[in-house]
Amino acid sequence: MSSTSQQTYISSYTDDGGEGIYLYSFKDGQLSLESLAAAATNPSFMAFHPNRTYLYCVNETSDYDQDNSGSVSAYERDATTGALKLLNTVTSKGADPCYITIDSAGSHVLVANYNGGSVATFPVQADGSLGEAKAFIKHSGESKVNAQRQEAPHAHSINLCPSEQYAIALDLGDDKAVVYKYDRAQGTLETTSEFKFQPGDGPRHLVFTPFHHSWCYAVAELSNEIVFLDINENDGTLQEIQRLPALPEDFQGTNLASEINITPSGKFLYASMRGHDSFSIFAINENNGKLTKVGQQSTGGAHPRHFNIDPSGEYVIVGNKDGHNVVVFKIDQSTGFLTKISEVQQRQPVCIKFYTN
Repeated sequence: MSSTSQQTYISSYTDDGGEGIYLYSFKDGQLSLESLAAAATNPSFMAFHPNRTYLYCVNETSDYDQDNSGSVSAYERDATTGALKLLNTVTSKGADPCYITIDSAGSHVLVANYNGGSVATFPVQADGSLGEAKAFIKHSGESKVNAQRQEAPHAHSINLCPSEQYAIALDLGDDKAVVYKYDRAQGTLETTSEFKFQPGDGPRHLVFTPFHHSWCYAVAELSNEIVFLDINENDGTLQEIQRLPALPEDFQGTNLASEINITPSGKFLYASMRGHDSFSIFAINENNGKLTKVGQQSTGGAHPRHFNIDPSGEYVIVGNKDGHNVVVFKIDQSTGFLTKISEVQQRQPVCIKFYTN
């Protein structure tokens, strides 16, 4: 698969030289800039429609409308050039939306608003554009362990479990996961349970294993730990199974953990560390899901905000926001260790998504 050129979309913040969403070709570990696919203001997280024709993106701003919210944009992808045509933009219903996902039917997108401390769902119309919010829930509570970051609720992500019965929103501000019953047909969210992380964890992002649908792993931005959770599909409750530090024991600096992802084989889990500017690498026990730390490697730049693993499972591509570069690593399939292959310069890379047919 790696020998075939693949289109790759990388968004960038636009307050320091970035212009929007960039299109690259990716082949044999090399990225080549094709074009600016879409000019946009602070495009952050992106998600492809299952039919691959449409792409959705949150615009991480707080000045879209009179409610001091950000926005969500729908794009149609040109099948020949890969360019993105804006279909429409709607309010995200909260400030600084930072995460977006879409269900497998392509019926609704789900969004987390960071400074809004809220989550919302939006229906996908027949032409790929977005309708106004179907569900909107504002979180409450704050842990205040970190006075600057936990003074209010801050929804940092919302993910669907593999069965799509439930949506799980991680709230950094209140150290909790809110589990919602999700109705894919109606786009509604109904609070089912809440799981409390340890005070000061600051949970950020979540990933499920590809081979066991109840196992998921959260990265805690503030405590820099990886938390292994199990979801009970019968009642939507979460249980903590294991937690491990992601940073080396002797690290004394400031760090904010960011992204978490698992190889398609399910063998290795990676988490990116902003400050230490590294990947934390873990092996996953296929029998019980528990993690074993196997290494720590540089991301090749400053402030690795996001990374993604290509569909073949051969490469990791990381965007170093403050290093203004995107670095490609090849994965050793037996050890999980990474070998740097190439890099390109890009202002403030934010999110990396592969286009696959």
